[in-house]
Amino acid sequence: MQPPPILPDRSLKRVLAIARGDGWSVVIIASLGGFCSLVTGSWFATGASVLVVLAGAGELHGRRLLLNREPRGLRWLIGAQMCLLVVIWAYAACRWWFFDPAALWMELPAPARAEIDRQLLTAGMQVELDRPLFLQVMNALVCLLLLILTFFYQGGMALYYTLKRRAVTEVLKTQPPPLSQRAQTISHKKAEEATKWSP
Repeated sequence: MQPPPILPDRSLKRVLAIARGDGWSVVIIASLGGFCSLVTGSWFATGASVLVVLAGAGELHGRRLLLNREPRGLRWLIGAQMCLLVVIWAYAACRWWFFDPAALWMELPAPARAEIDRQLLTAGMQVELDRPLFLQVMNALVCLLLLILTFFYQGGMALYYTLKRRAVTEVLKTQPPPLSQRAQTISHKKAEEATKWSP
């Protein structure tokens, strides 16, 4: 038996929960990564981290719009995922084409450098000659992994938000606003009427 379809109000709650978890995860992880890149002096990675943080903040902003019953919040959720996809792909492409083995070697901690040299010697390679090629292969694998993961994750998240757009929009248009929002609207109307009839 197929499971029953998710009700529209449950769809809205699920979208809000996913946006909150994903948005804060992106902001926190990218902030930590940006701080580490700043400490190590990698300005390119720091700039990419800042852009990722802004994309995560955009997703949280879209969630706040949905909480305020504004359907355009979904555009922010979808746009944030596409922005993340573009930023990470651009970072991976630049890292691929402008890779500098010497710069990466200097950024690695001493224990990691010692372990790499030991592995190269164990494999019967010449450290000074084969190390740049080894680092290039490592960099290419990291870039390829970034491209694949972001394509499926960010693309999947954008597709999920797109598929939920109709159901969420129906809920926002049909259900009454929260009591606090209705009370605020009534108070604004009373204030406008008082101002209108005041001499």
